[in-house]
Formats: sequence, structure tokens, C-alpha cells
Amino acid sequence: MLFAQAVLLGLSIGALYCGADLALESAERIGRALRLPPLATGLVIVGFGTSLPELFVSQSAAWDGRFPIAVGNVLGSNVANTFLVMGTAGLLADIPLRGAAVRRLLLLHLGVSAALVLAMAQEEFAWPSGLLLGALFAVCVRANLRGAGGPPGRGPDGGGGRAAGPWDAFFLLFGFGLLLAGGELLVHSAVGLSRLLGVPEFLVSAVLVAFGTSCPELVTCLVAVKNRKDTGLIVGNLIGSNVFNASLVLASLAPWRFPLEDGYAACALVLLVAAALLPALRALGRPFGRREGALFLAAYALTVLWWAR
Repeated sequence: MLFAQAVLLGLSIGALYCGADLALESAERIGRALRLPPLATGLVIVGFGTSLPELFVSQSAAWDGRFPIAVGNVLGSNVANTFLVMGTAGLLADIPLRGAAVRRLLLLHLGVSAALVLAMAQEEFAWPSGLLLGALFAVCVRANLRGAGGPPGRGPDGGGGRAAGPWDAFFLLFGFGLLLAGGELLVHSAVGLSRLLGVPEFLVSAVLVAFGTSCPELVTCLVAVKNRKDTGLIVGNLIGSNVFNASLVLASLAPWRFPLEDGYAACALVLLVAAALLPALRALGRPFGRREGALFLAAYALTVLWWAR
């Protein structure tokens, strides 16, 4: 049984890698065809695709009445995206935070994080919180589609690369399907392993499930760094995924109307502090590099220890 779960874990990681590779290549070509800059491509196309596991897992948990899993998945995934994925990317490559588009995206992310704290501080999650987060999601997408600057991404030879075709749409959807299937398979295999090893369910929901649904973002960023993609794609993917999770995914849970636990607001506050660090770095004129990456990874480890206390 333990061996079978380990095999499923390996298969899920392989599916995530292949899906991320396909999605990145196709999304960049489609983004160039639509004349979207890399930041907007990462935010709208890749960011949504890699957030599908969170949406699927949260809705499945809510359908079963397991609302702590649904909310913990979103909060834990954003913690993993911000500290684990961004920290890992910073260790591998300097990520500049220059440009008006990046500044706008970071400030919108900060605003969504502040709204998340407000929503999680309520006694229950219902329509008012859902409408607030949903409206902010619409504002973020509209602002970045209309205001993201910069030319479309270029190929490694300095040109535009191969033009987008019908197969790119197919490979994009197929890549997203692999990301969704790989993320879901990883969650199930990780939960199975944790039960076999005697890990408490709290850690499964707060760490393993969230890590599983954040693996698409992690693998997508690693593939982008490995293939030397535009770093704007990395920032757009991570921040875009956080915005999708904190606004769209949570807003989709509003019809269920369920009570919130005390620890949710504290976790959301951690995310708000992290969201404030990125524009602070930009104001200082510093890229997000190895020092910041190591700091974020340490913060992720401390957060996991806090959850497990």
C-alpha cells in the first residue's frame, strides 16, 4: 500500500511537469498572438490554469461539508505560492520588480490580501465577503489587461518565435488538464501517505493538500527558470494565482455560507505581510534574489511549524 501511494506520487509529479511545460509554451505563443505582455500572459492565462486545482479541491471539499479543508486549501496554497514557490524561484534567478505593470499588480495583490484579512475576520463566510472578493478579482483582471505595458514576449533568438496555431489551444487545454489531474492525484497520494504514516489530518489539510494544489505553480516556475522564460511570466503566474485563489476561488464558496475559525484571520494576516514585502523591495530598487528567496523559504518553514504546533 505504501509503495502504491509512492508510485502515484511520482506519476502526479510527472504529470505536473509535462502539463506545466505544455501550458507555458502554448500560453506564451497565444499571448504573443494576442499581443499580451509576459506579465499579463502569466496573470490571466497561466495564473488561471495553475489555480484550477485549488478551485476543484475547494469546491469538492465544500460539497462534502468540509469547509476547513476548502478555506485551508486556499490560504495554505497562497502561503506556499508566496513563500515556497517565490522563495525557490528567487534562489535560482534574480526576479526584477521593475515597471509600471509590476507595480500595479503588486499593489492590487496587496489590496486583495487586505480584503482577505477583512473577510476572514468575520464570523462566517457569506455573500458580502464573496461579493467583495469577486469584485476585486474583476478589477484586478481588467486593470492588468488594460494597463500592463511592455511588448509581447520574444523568443530566445530575439524574434517573436513560432506563431500561434490551432494546436497551441489544444496543447494549452491539454496542459491545464495534466496540471489539474496531476494536482488532484498528488493530493490523493499525499493524503494516503500521511494516513499510512500517521500524520494528523490538520497537517494534511493545512500543509499537504495546500502543497499539492500549489505544485502546478512550483513546477511552472521551475520550468520557466530552467528554460529562461521572461521573469515577468513568473511574477504574473505567482501573483495571478494568489489573486485567483484569494478572490475567485473563495468567492465561489460564498453560496455555501459557513462559519469561519479564529485561526483564518491570523493566516490571512501573514499573507498580507508577505504581500507588503514585495512592493517594499520594489521601492528600494532591489530585485527578488537569493537573499530574499532564502528569507521567504525560512518564513514558509516557520509558518508550517506554526500550523503544526
